[in-house]
Amino acid sequence: MRSTTVLKKRFLQIYLLSVLIVVLLAIQIGGAAVQGGWFAGEPEVKIAAQNCYERTLRVVGDIDFAPYSSVKEDGSLTGHDIECINEVANRLQVNVEIRLMTWAKVVQEVKNGDADIVMGLESISNRNDGLMITSIIADDAFVVYGKTPISGVNDLKHARIAILNGNTEVDIYGIEGNARRYDTYTEELDALERGEIDYAVMRASVAKMLIQQKGYTDLLQVFAMMDSGLGLGVREGEKALAAELDSAIREMQMDGTLSALQQKWLTTYVFTKTFSEVLRENSSFYLMTTFVILLSLAGIWILSEWEREEARKEQAERELATSQAELALKKAELAKNQMELADGRARIILSQIQPHFLFNALGTIGQLCRKNPVLASTAIDAFARYLRTNLESVQNVKMVSFSTELQHVKTYLWLEQMRFGDDLRVVYEVECAEFLLPPLSVQPMVENAVKHGLGRKDDGGVVTIRSRELADVWLIQVEDDGVGFDEKAALEDGRVHIGIENVRRRLQFMCGGSLTIESRSGSGTLVSIRVPKAERPVGKAGGKQAKEELQ
Repeated sequence: MRSTTVLKKRFLQIYLLSVLIVVLLAIQIGGAAVQGGWFAGEPEVKIAAQNCYERTLRVVGDIDFAPYSSVKEDGSLTGHDIECINEVANRLQVNVEIRLMTWAKVVQEVKNGDADIVMGLESISNRNDGLMITSIIADDAFVVYGKTPISGVNDLKHARIAILNGNTEVDIYGIEGNARRYDTYTEELDALERGEIDYAVMRASVAKMLIQQKGYTDLLQVFAMMDSGLGLGVREGEKALAAELDSAIREMQMDGTLSALQQKWLTTYVFTKTFSEVLRENSSFYLMTTFVILLSLAGIWILSEWEREEARKEQAERELATSQAELALKKAELAKNQMELADGRARIILSQIQPHFLFNALGTIGQLCRKNPVLASTAIDAFARYLRTNLESVQNVKMVSFSTELQHVKTYLWLEQMRFGDDLRVVYEVECAEFLLPPLSVQPMVENAVKHGLGRKDDGGVVTIRSRELADVWLIQVEDDGVGFDEKAALEDGRVHIGIENVRRRLQFMCGGSLTIESRSGSGTLVSIRVPKAERPVGKAGGKQAKEELQ
């Protein structure tokens, strides 16, 4: 036996090396997280307007201009420009009334005198007809986004370009003739993604934020047009107001307020670094710490190998005896599981192939043999196909397509219509068929509708089978206009509904699906099966809705 001192010494060595590795990894990951802003959430507007003064300034801005100005889900205003104008108002000791709208309306509001200040006015000279811009409060370039690269601005002269309605940034390039104007940047990106346009001219930070939110990973920044600052705008002639705004903005530049707002809303929130950028900028540090980590791992491995070798020698005899005992136990458990599996499959077979249907189908086929041998032969083929599908489905542990399940349902209903004739009518409302679900999920529900819903009505009725694609699930419904039942009474009748519970368990186990039943005595029954979209469709789902009634 090894001495306690040796064991303690090796444990201490491994422990210290492990602590070193954890510390270095924490420094690496933490540094990358801080530089990449991985844990930085959406900034909150901390600077609020005091609005306790006699004078009020009416301010308008673009409603689709995050991170500068936008509306949150709770209706509050947020963004860099919102905080900036609040701070300006507080410094000027004026109230501020802010409204957001599309950019074209924003410019018109100020020109018409319905607003005093416009936020987010571009600094390009001679492009703000009728407006004056104050000192710059943020720098943000105009860029071009698209799906294919371009070599220069000349490529844009032969392409379909999207620009914001009310903006004039493309005029200096001579490509305004190809431009389509949209009210918001969101509309520009959506049109680009749909292929209605070839390229979209946008503010860099606004474009990056929208693309991240919408997940348009195929859109690329293909060209940088120009650097252009953003400022506050007033009508021409409002020189006194412009001077007041310039004074407040200069104060904010001097005391660091503007740089803090730009760091908060742009650098940290929007223009965070990717992991590859962090690695590239800190390559020496990451190489050195990784080298130390690898050396520490090698030391731990060597010490662990020494320890394991000693442990293997001591445990060899115990493991041999234990493995023999475990092997015998596993054999016994395997035999038990095989017996339970065989018994379970037998129960499923009995629950899925109901005697009454077998007897009725055979009786119907017997009558057809005397009256219509050709139809009887077709019925025998259908009956054999029905039995074979049921037996194969019980053995099948994989999901099947809804189209396969639907074909099995149609075989069953065809056999039942041989017996019921016009009393059994079927309507299919199938909007999608190529998705996966457990076998024998729908047919038992259809059989219940025929047997318990319509079989007890003197004049028969209609069974409707429909499928539909929802946001997160595939929905299958089986509805009948039969006698229905009292749901509360069914829950309290003390009976075990094996067929329904079997389908419900297999849906939950195989795909996380669910089965619900809605019924009212005298009004029919609706069974709804929901299959989550965890699995990819096996083919092209959707298409035109198919409705057919079988007489």
